[in-house]
Amino acid sequence: VLNHSSSKCEWFTKAVDYLHELPADWRPDSSYCPYFAYYNFSRDAQNGYAPLEGTNWYYEARFWSEMPDLNLDSEAVREEIKNIMYYWMDKGVDGFRLDAVTSYYTGNNPKNAEFLRWLCDTARRKDPEVYFVGEAWTDRQKISELYTSGIDSLFNFPFADSTGIIRNVVNGSYSVKDYVAAIISSDSLYRQSNPGYTDAPFYTNHDIARSAGYYASDKGPKTKMAYALSMLMGGNSFIYYGEELGMKGSGRDENKRAPMYWSTDPSAEGMCAGPRDMETVAMKFASLEEQEKDEESVYSFIRQAIRVRRAFPVIACGFTDLAEPSTDSMALFTKEKEGFDTVLIAVNLSSEAQSADISATGFDTLSAVLNTSEEKITLENGTLTLPSFSIAVLTGGQ
Repeated sequence: VLNHSSSKCEWFTKAVDYLHELPADWRPDSSYCPYFAYYNFSRDAQNGYAPLEGTNWYYEARFWSEMPDLNLDSEAVREEIKNIMYYWMDKGVDGFRLDAVTSYYTGNNPKNAEFLRWLCDTARRKDPEVYFVGEAWTDRQKISELYTSGIDSLFNFPFADSTGIIRNVVNGSYSVKDYVAAIISSDSLYRQSNPGYTDAPFYTNHDIARSAGYYASDKGPKTKMAYALSMLMGGNSFIYYGEELGMKGSGRDENKRAPMYWSTDPSAEGMCAGPRDMETVAMKFASLEEQEKDEESVYSFIRQAIRVRRAFPVIACGFTDLAEPSTDSMALFTKEKEGFDTVLIAVNLSSEAQSADISATGFDTLSAVLNTSEEKITLENGTLTLPSFSIAVLTGGQ
């Protein structure tokens, strides 16, 4: 975590000890205590600053008083970060997931991008192939600005969470064509800032209420399809543990980090009590030991979605384009990139079966399906029929 340290970190405790010893009217001198410059101390009470007990000083701590923000303008701090990165890279680490990249310099996105540029360049001097993915919980425009740093990936927050594009599409607030259009426009925007970027789609994480709670009356189809939409996006797809089971968890932070639901037996191998202060979380779907025996389970569906994604590499690396005949209920789109076989993907997110004449597209082979019901996906005489909440992948187009 490069944005802050613990208040128990030696850097911070030494700086605090120094300020406690410093006479109230003396100017701090970093030559006596270099760690003073590792943080952002002030004699003025500012927004986002916490009082340092027993002194007339305040320190920046945007998230919590026990997580003081680092001064990333300090060359000494940057040297510490470089040494820490190199230590782990020498151990064989291939990349880093960066926390809170929009908070390095709160409210100053150009400075955030500058720091990311320094970080990536510093690591690539040691290993040109090192990979970075950053947590940028913000809108598409600011994510695009951060991509000017040359960072490989930023988590695509606009598609995630209970207010994001995927949930709104699955719930019917947006059409499935809107989902395709959002992928196309996001890719265009990010590519302008970093032509070689790799998207990082995800749906939930440890700070977000789990997705099974987004669909109150859903018996499984909506929960399944939401994750399928996430995995049909380009780039490197991320899944938070337990989401492949449809685990629940919302409200306080600890509830979102409930123990992996291996079994209904709390004494079974691998089970644990979970975080302290976690409330009782009633699960909606079965445990792993039950779901892995059920071909219709959320777990089995998401495993199949991963297989489809891996079977057609162009899904991850190709460019998306809306295809006809698309409707608000059933959208067709292609994934295409030179050197890869193009695919046509059809998505039905309605509660009714949908059909389309796709003979003019040239895609004549039904190569993979993701289905949430026992009704069959069919392709007969150029007409593709998808039952409710289902997806088809077709090949053969020119």
